[in-house]
Amino acid sequence: MQSSMVWHHGSAVDIGWVLRSLERSARLRVVSDEDLSKDVRNKVQEFLEDDPGFQFAKDAGPILKMPPLIRVSPARILHELGRATVFLDDSPFAQAARHWAHLRYCTTLASENFLTLSRYGFDVVHHHKQVQSEQLGIGLAIVVAKDALHRLHPGWEFTAVDADVALDVGFIKGVGPIRQVAGTRKRPDYFLVGRRLYGKGGAFKMVILECKGTHRSKAFVIEQLARASVQVRTVEIGNRVPTGFMIGSYLSGSEIISYALDPPGVDEMWQGSGKEMDRLLKENPGDRSWYPTIPEPTTTAAGEGSEEGAPEDDTVESSLADDWVPGAPPIYQIPEEERSWFFRVLARTAAATALAFAGNTAAAAELGTPRQRAEEDRDHQLLLDVQPRWRGDTTKTVRLADGLSFEGTASRMALPDNSELEVFRGVESRLYGYLAEGRVGPYIRASNRLWRRWSQPAPSGNEVISVGADGTALIIRRAR
Repeated sequence: MQSSMVWHHGSAVDIGWVLRSLERSARLRVVSDEDLSKDVRNKVQEFLEDDPGFQFAKDAGPILKMPPLIRVSPARILHELGRATVFLDDSPFAQAARHWAHLRYCTTLASENFLTLSRYGFDVVHHHKQVQSEQLGIGLAIVVAKDALHRLHPGWEFTAVDADVALDVGFIKGVGPIRQVAGTRKRPDYFLVGRRLYGKGGAFKMVILECKGTHRSKAFVIEQLARASVQVRTVEIGNRVPTGFMIGSYLSGSEIISYALDPPGVDEMWQGSGKEMDRLLKENPGDRSWYPTIPEPTTTAAGEGSEEGAPEDDTVESSLADDWVPGAPPIYQIPEEERSWFFRVLARTAAATALAFAGNTAAAAELGTPRQRAEEDRDHQLLLDVQPRWRGDTTKTVRLADGLSFEGTASRMALPDNSELEVFRGVESRLYGYLAEGRVGPYIRASNRLWRRWSQPAPSGNEVISVGADGTALIIRRAR
C-alpha cells in the first residue's frame, strides 16, 4: 500500500488528515454584543484625541440574530477567500496566484471541536503571521457575514465583490479636488451583493463589509474595529450610507474568535422584473470620472485613526486646505440617479470574477468595463491598441458523482508517494455557459435553481468539495 504522508520540516503530514480536516465542520465563536460595541466606541473616542479624522466614524451595535457559535469548515473559508480575492488583472501568472490562497492555507486551520489554527498555521514568523491574519481574516469575515445575513434575510444569498475593483470604475485615482493625503485611503474591503433566491422578479441588496484579522490579542481587534468604523462610512448611494458589517478575527492555536458589529444603514439596491434585470445587466455600464468629496465635520462622532499602509501622495489642493480635516476619509458618493449603473457594475463584476475564478480570463474581460480591462492610460484616455496577450481560457470539465459537472482550472502539487494534491476551481457547466456568453441575468436565475439541487456529498476521505450559491466550486483532492 502506498503511503499518504507528506514530509514537512522533518515530520510527516497525513494527506488524508488534511482532507478530513478541511471538510470537517467546527464551531466558530462569534462575539457581537453591547460590551463589544462599547469597547469599540471608547477606543474611537480615545483615538479621536490625537486624530480628528475619527469624528467621521460610524457608530456600530451588535448584529441582530447573531448566535454565539456558528459551524463552518476550513474548506468553505478557503473557498470564500479564493473567490473574493480573484482580481480582473492581466498578469501571465494570474491563474497560479489565484490558486495560492488554497494551496498555502490547506494545513493552516484545524477543525476538531472549535476552529483553531493548526500547529503548522500557528508556527510561522511574525511577518508571515501578518499576511496570514489578513488573508484568513477575509475568509472568516465573509463566512460570518453571510451566516448573519442568511438569518436576517432568509431566502437571500450574497456574493462578495472587491470594493476597490467596483469603486475604481466610477472614481479617478489621485486627481481632482482631493489628492491622497496621509491616512485618507479609507475604503471598505468588500460589497456583499445579495439576490433573492425565490420569485420571478429581480431584487438585490448591498451590504458593506470590512474585514480584519490578527494574531495579537482581543485588544488589538478592538483597535482594528475602531479603524473599520471609518472605512464603512466612506461609501454613499445618493445621500444614504449603506448597511455595513465590521468583522475582526483573533487567530490562535487554542481557538479562533470573530468579533462582529453592524453599523446601521440601508441595504436596498435595486428591484424590477426579470426582463428589466436581463436588459439592465446585458449592457456594459461603462466607466465614470467622479471625484470623492470632503465629508462635513461633525461633533457627534464615534471614529477612526490613521489607516494601515502609507499613501503614495500626501498633498492637498491648496484651495481646500482650510476645509480639510486631517485624517478625514474621502466620501465615494454614487449619485442617486446612477444607482442602477452601480448595480450593473456590482452584478457584472461578480459574474466576471466567477469566470476568472474558473480560468476564463478572456470572457471575464468582456464583462468588465474599459477601466477594469486596463484599456485606459494614466490620464484615463481610452487606448485603442490594447494587446490582451495573457487573456485566454484554461478550463477543463470535472464531473461529480451526483451528475453535476463544472468548468474550471486546476493546479497540482506533487506528493512523495507519487500521487498529487489537486486544487480545482470552477463554475457549474450550465452557469458557466451563460457567463461565457455574457448572459448575466439568466446566470443569476439559473444559479438559484442550482443551489436548490446541490447536496453536500458524504465524506470520502479522498476529496473535499465546496459549492457556493453562485455556482462556483472548490475541489481539493488527492489525484493519482
